Amino acid sequence: MPSVASARFHSESLRRKVPIVRLLCGILLIATFCLFLPSLSRAEKPREVHVWAFEFPPAVFMGKNGAVQGWLVDLLNEVGRQENLRFVFEYGAWDEGLERAQRDQIDLLTSVARTDERSEYLDYGTTPILTVWGQIFSQEDSTITRIEEIEGQTVAIMRRDYNAQTFAEKFKLPVSYMLTDSFDEVFMALQARTADLGIVNSVVAENRARHYRVRHTGINVSPFDIFFASPKGRNLPLLATLDRYLEAWRKQENSFYYQTQHKWRSQDAPTTLTRAIPTWLWNALAIVLAVTLFAIVWIVVLRRQVRTATADLRLREQRLQMIVDIVQSKTENTTELIDKTLVQALELTASQFGYIYFYSEESRLFTLQSWSEEVMPACHVPEPQTTYPLDKTGI
Repeated sequence: MPSVASARFHSESLRRKVPIVRLLCGILLIATFCLFLPSLSRAEKPREVHVWAFEFPPAVFMGKNGAVQGWLVDLLNEVGRQENLRFVFEYGAWDEGLERAQRDQIDLLTSVARTDERSEYLDYGTTPILTVWGQIFSQEDSTITRIEEIEGQTVAIMRRDYNAQTFAEKFKLPVSYMLTDSFDEVFMALQARTADLGIVNSVVAENRARHYRVRHTGINVSPFDIFFASPKGRNLPLLATLDRYLEAWRKQENSFYYQTQHKWRSQDAPTTLTRAIPTWLWNALAIVLAVTLFAIVWIVVLRRQVRTATADLRLREQRLQMIVDIVQSKTENTTELIDKTLVQALELTASQFGYIYFYSEESRLFTLQSWSEEVMPACHVPEPQTTYPLDKTGI
């Protein structure tokens, strides 16, 4: 009986513990799910954000490989890496980007100055990307250094550029404006002398001016802040996220913001002119140049070999002709034949002096038979001999 009672008590105890065990297992399962929930969310497909990119080196520019590059591109990609966003860059002229934003065809604009007109169709971030200003450049031999000297000049500006707008509103000078699609084209207009002056953003001027034959006049236009912006009411959370990163990075001396700027500012971005020739074409031109140089060297070597072979062949022909002439010559005696042979040998070898000796194997002596006419006047031996023993000739 005691053992039966004990078994019943144990059974009841297990029955009471089962719900507790189930509860603990449920809590553990929920905790495990919560633990892996961030990883699951990060594994989700990143949201695509379409960004309008225009020529603003070294912040944004089209690389030689056809990819959009620059320190602003790096900033966005770093935010995307941490926030599960994928920034897709669409490249074109600055004014085209503004038009796309007005039609709600783009998610984000970079480097936008705040104006009343743009605020009607754009939302702005609150933290500036950078403070910039306009710089006025002239042709390289120009002497313009003062504002009043700009009157009546032709000024190249990028379409819908805030630097040019600020210049026009502030100075109200009677000038003619030439519209371009990029700051590079402003520099190109000055170099081609189709414009007298050009207004370029300070960021671009620092990177590009040295590649063109232009001169900074020393005249600058008022500084202003540039921001990220998006179509009205479309991406306020995205702008807030970018503001958060910008504010944190700009407060840290060695943050990613400053590191990537330093990296891109220390190297040259390709200009519109150099980028017009794609990388594959540069490579093809290098190969063609190498092949051409090799062909030229090969042709020179071949020509030299041909000249050498031709000269050798001509010499052989002359020798054969000399032998034929000697054989066919009609002479009275052996001495005359020997003299004629010596004369032709001198002509063939272009020599001034020549001798013909007969050698006797029996006596082992060389006996002089003929010599050229120049020999005797040039000879200073007191008693010249006509026979020489083989043993004393050094042969």
